[in-house]
Amino acid sequence: MAENGEPLYAVTSAGLWKQRHDIETLLRCRVAPWPSASIGRQVDGYVGWGRRPSGMRASALGARAGKPVITLEDGFLKSYAPGNAEPAHSFVVDRSGIYFEPLEINDLSRFLERSDATSIDHDRARRAMDFIRGNRLSKYNNAPIKGLSETGLKGAYVLLIDQVPGDASIRGQGRTTPPSAQCCGTLSIITPATASRSEPIPRPATEASSWLRRGPWASKSSRRHA
Repeated sequence: MAENGEPLYAVTSAGLWKQRHDIETLLRCRVAPWPSASIGRQVDGYVGWGRRPSGMRASALGARAGKPVITLEDGFLKSYAPGNAEPAHSFVVDRSGIYFEPLEINDLSRFLERSDATSIDHDRARRAMDFIRGNRLSKYNNAPIKGLSETGLKGAYVLLIDQVPGDASIRGQGRTTPPSAQCCGTLSIITPATASRSEPIPRPATEASSWLRRGPWASKSSRRHA
């Protein structure tokens, strides 16, 4: 416990330590870097990021010590553009798992399964969704907004929304990528699309189209649909 009575959490990566002020404000706690956090002080829990090494480390440390674990991830409205240079506008905070692992318990699935949501809760959710759609907001918001007529697409087509290989959101659903496949779970859509004589149009993951992470369709031809 920190001296001012707030809980003391150990953050398990240098990246999280750099964001300590945001984390302290978000969680109403004090943070210290691991492993020095556990030297001479009793921490109240651990904070890690997603299913990256820091998240797995936090889970292991928490299980070993019988302490709470808080997992952070990018918020659904994350920032203006991809990359660490842009300030984060939101975080996902999960105290039981992480939302992209639907096969495991997580705070979001628990919230959606709640039966005590009121009409006020539903109305608030609808207004939030209407606001997001009406303003065409997304996780990242630096891409130009184009209508279909501006893309030059003609005839029937199928939009293929891809993810970068090995992303935790794919692994969390129990999906595996065959050695011969270069994309994550989208090959199963390409064959039916081609068979129906519809042109498959790849929409690469934002990080791949921005060249921040390597993706199977991060090419000039596919970036125009990003």
